[in-house]
Amino acid sequence: MAVPIMRSYTTTGAALNIFTPSTDDITGLTIQQLNQSNEIQDCVNNGDPPGAAAYQTNILVNGIQSGVSNFSIASSAASAGRVVFGNIPISVGGASGGKQLSFSSAQVATGGGIAAYSFLIKYANLF
Repeated sequence: MAVPIMRSYTTTGAALNIFTPSTDDITGLTIQQLNQSNEIQDCVNNGDPPGAAAYQTNILVNGIQSGVSNFSIASSAASAGRVVFGNIPISVGGASGGKQLSFSSAQVATGGGIAAYSFLIKYANLF
């Protein structure tokens, strides 16, 4: 039976439009090793960004940008118009040895300065 899991990630504020790795708040790591197929089901702000600040988060698989991005303005838990991020399947083949999943975020609009950004990812099952 699959057990959904939520993980919190934080990206420190660097500079405008500079993407930096997002750190898993539990492990302190910037890479999540997947040894079985999984699915990203949702992404939501873990506290909305301050003021007019906006962020873009990219998903990287094995260090390569997957082409999937999320935007903080569409991820507010307080919004009735929130755009659901998933479902994004991540397949792991038997002989592949797993996949490394990571996130990279950047502040793309200022709202009173550069600030850290935190978000939650809901996965379909444990790693």
